[in-house]
Amino acid sequence: MIAERNPEVRRAVNTLYRLSEDPEVRAQMEYREKVRRDHATLLYAAIQEGEAQKSAQIARNLKKRGIPIDQIAEDTGLSAEEIVKL
Repeated sequence: MIAERNPEVRRAVNTLYRLSEDPEVRAQMEYREKVRRDHATLLYAAIQEGEAQKSAQIARNLKKRGIPIDQIAEDTGLSAEEIVKL
């Protein structure tokens, strides 16, 4: 383990253990971690939504150009049913 070889890391690990024993500090750390995870989840969902919208727009454009539905589905990852609805 790195903490065994590096005194600075060892001190940091010891401080973390000492702080995590305090119920108030532990609650604060857990809250911060929850906020971080919630933010990451929201960011991931926003990215997924943006990618879906981009794929739909590309599919609309290709459909307008008369590209066959099966090729559009292959290129965008959308299903043929989704493309027909566009």
